[in-house]
Amino acid sequence: MKDAINIYKKHRATVENFLSSTIQLNHLESCEEQNIRAIYLLMPFLELIYQVDDEYKQTSDYFYQNRTDASTKGLVKSYLFDKVKIPSDGIFISNPYISSHTGNACVTLVKKIKDGYLVFDFNLYKLLYHIRLMESNTLFSRFSQVLYMIIGFALVGYALALIGHACFTFFITFLMHDIQDISMIFTPIISLTLGLAIFDLSKTILEQEVFFKSYNSEENRENRIFGKFLISIIIALSIESLMVVFKIALSDYALMINAFYLIAGVALMILSLGLFHFFTRFTNKKNTTNE
Repeated sequence: MKDAINIYKKHRATVENFLSSTIQLNHLESCEEQNIRAIYLLMPFLELIYQVDDEYKQTSDYFYQNRTDASTKGLVKSYLFDKVKIPSDGIFISNPYISSHTGNACVTLVKKIKDGYLVFDFNLYKLLYHIRLMESNTLFSRFSQVLYMIIGFALVGYALALIGHACFTFFITFLMHDIQDISMIFTPIISLTLGLAIFDLSKTILEQEVFFKSYNSEENRENRIFGKFLISIIIALSIESLMVVFKIALSDYALMINAFYLIAGVALMILSLGLFHFFTRFTNKKNTTNE
């Protein structure tokens, strides 16, 4: 819902003008049952419509898209109109909220008519889809979700395999063999670090695309994902560089230049990551100031 509300706030004037113009140009002045079907054909994003009199007493049934509910007819709705201030054009549009009738995110439009008020509840998601502020393709969205789920859980499997390999190597090294090579110490650490990086990536994919699907490009989300993954890779490469230094120190100092190249490459990655974060924060700060 947060995504839809953010889009609504950004394009609020457009949405409100669309709703007001649609209601006014079609001269909707009553809530008679024979007109309900035409209203729903005109506005497929409409969820509920009913009418109240000048004393805020409900004078019609609840007309949903596919059913009618007469149980609330005659009830006084004054508590809903306490904060409603009808402007000069006779139309009030609320902020987004969760409807107690449908459980969906919606906005309410109240129109002043001769004998009271007409109340329209619009499904926020369907409304935004209808005026092309949000895009929806149910079949493709479901396919994408399943694909992301497969990839996400496959990455979890690889991460667990790396962690298992690291633990197995650790116990084999320290419990069953003498340590004859410095790499026997660092290999489990590298495997654990890579496993952590892959698991963090899979966790992000599953959270953002499968379990808590987000349509909103949350500020800095992609940058944080990229940064966390790159940091894990840099840590793994740093450990590998340290391992290479020790191995060369124990064998042939003439090859130390190769270790220097590797360490210089890691340092360059760290510098690049620092510049990336600096320019990202500078851009975000500039955008915030302009807003």
